[in-house]
Amino acid sequence: MDCRADPADLQDRRVEITGPVDRKMIINALNSGAKVFMADFEDSNTPTWSNQIEGQANLMDACGDDHLLRPGHREKLQVE
Repeated sequence: MDCRADPADLQDRRVEITGPVDRKMIINALNSGAKVFMADFEDSNTPTWSNQIEGQANLMDACGDDHLLRPGHREKLQVE
């Protein structure tokens, strides 16, 4: 093993992004090139009932059949 080389797992730093669940932030996260988006329903989201429900709806839109996210299809997303 060559200790001078970075491990393959560390060579791609676009591994994950964590952020709030408002629509604009989800779209920005999906456009970022990160391989994973971790939706933060706690620290970055005021945990009111309406914010929680709206966040769930935004994630459903992002992962639904309609438009925002399809595996292997990385077109730029926009706020509607």
